[in-house]
Amino acid sequence: RLQRIANPLYTMRSKPHIMNKLITFVLVILTTILYSQRNETWEEINFPDTLNPFAVNAQKEGILFASTGGSGSHYGTFRSFDEGLTWEEIYADSNFTPLFGSIQYSNNDILFIGTNDGIYRSFDDGNTFEKVYHDYPSGKLMFSNNNDLYTVGWDFILRSQDLGITWDTVCDMASTTIYYDMAFGNSGELYAVGIGWTSSHKGFYRSLDDGETWENIGITENSLHSIEINDEGTLI
Repeated sequence: RLQRIANPLYTMRSKPHIMNKLITFVLVILTTILYSQRNETWEEINFPDTLNPFAVNAQKEGILFASTGGSGSHYGTFRSFDEGLTWEEIYADSNFTPLFGSIQYSNNDILFIGTNDGIYRSFDDGNTFEKVYHDYPSGKLMFSNNNDLYTVGWDFILRSQDLGITWDTVCDMASTTIYYDMAFGNSGELYAVGIGWTSSHKGFYRSLDDGETWENIGITENSLHSIEINDEGTLI
């Protein structure tokens, strides 16, 4: 023992060995903690596994909505008041078929749902509905900062400035474009994407005047289904 303490070579060899073990131990502990925290951030919502959810909405505190559909699946919209533990189905009428991405609250908490039978509005969080647009199927719904409602569909982009009472067709491509998605830019500009039967009607569209006029700004050779804009204003 005296020889080991006095031997500087032994001491120099021991310190790195002990330090490596300590570093390994600390890394294992940190990895375990981080992995545990990562797993605890996710939990499965108790939603019926016989249904195929297409879209969810959690804009209003205390209420969740989910629309279902797809090949061989039941079409409907469901509501939960207990963070997804229990669900109830809500309807507008017998033709009610919610479409992807079409559950949206206005800026003053009025619920709108776009369907293949038009657009429905509810003032009581889905207890009752009234039909506010009848003519064509409606896809995604979006509200501008001043509460104008926009929706996209086959050949058109629609706008309502009175919460669905009246509608303006702000873009009409004469049976050449199916619009799938839209988004607002950081400066208030409006973007839309879709698929088209001709190359000139594919790609990205932009409006700088609240939908009054539109221009194609690129990717005209590809059909596009979704658009997002990050905080830096980058289009994806």
